[in-house]
Amino acid sequence: MSKPSHTILIAEDADRTRIAVPKSLRAAGYRVIAAADGQAALDSFQSAPDAIHLVVLDVLMPRLSG
Repeated sequence: MSKPSHTILIAEDADRTRIAVPKSLRAAGYRVIAAADGQAALDSFQSAPDAIHLVVLDVLMPRLSG
């Protein structure tokens, strides 16, 4: 059985969560992009909007709120 090949963007300012969630998702076979603030998440999404299949977005973040 093949593993999923979707890309997930994680936007989270809490270091522990931003490290733990992608680690679990990568172990399940997903590609993960992690961003520490809203602006970095927006920049990542705008650079490749068709390549990102799901965004997990923290609401209260520095620089640009989710």
